[in-house]
Amino acid sequence: MTQHITPDITSADYHDQVERIWAEWEPMLRTAERLLHSGAIAFERDPDGGAQLLRRIQYRAHTSGAFVEAIAAPMAAVEAHEYLAHTLSNVRETMGILAIRVELDELDEHSAELGLQHVLSTRDAFEAARWTPGRDWSSQDSIEPYLIEAQMRQHRQSSGGMLLWGMAALCSTLLVVLMVQLLVISGQG
Repeated sequence: MTQHITPDITSADYHDQVERIWAEWEPMLRTAERLLHSGAIAFERDPDGGAQLLRRIQYRAHTSGAFVEAIAAPMAAVEAHEYLAHTLSNVRETMGILAIRVELDELDEHSAELGLQHVLSTRDAFEAARWTPGRDWSSQDSIEPYLIEAQMRQHRQSSGGMLLWGMAALCSTLLVVLMVQLLVISGQG
């Protein structure tokens, strides 16, 4: 059985598109890192400016996520692509929550740290999407269809589980934020 490597045009295109999205996201990532790394104190000096900056970061995460979802990933990058889209969606939601907390003057160090961790996770997600193999193995011999179908089924099951756990983590985070807000409100009443 003779095997050779064939270039996958979609892989090269995919990597170029992910690089462009990264180039747009990275300046906002650095801004978010600086802002959230300093914690809640950075927002006490200028809450309106801080909330506006968090909204700009939220919007950039939204547009970057929309661009990611609009491109087709090659087979070798499907999992990393889904993880990247999910991570940007989490950052978008987190920045929205943090902006609201800054506007209400309720941002604490723990929330800022959680926001920072969400933002930093995009670096790893982009790294995974950018460095997936750009070439696929193929064979001059025929490939049995049942092998491909089994591999696709396994991939769908594993990516569905990742999405489910990601959504569970997001829901848990939102539940904790809601509980903290209810405790703050009940303490004032």
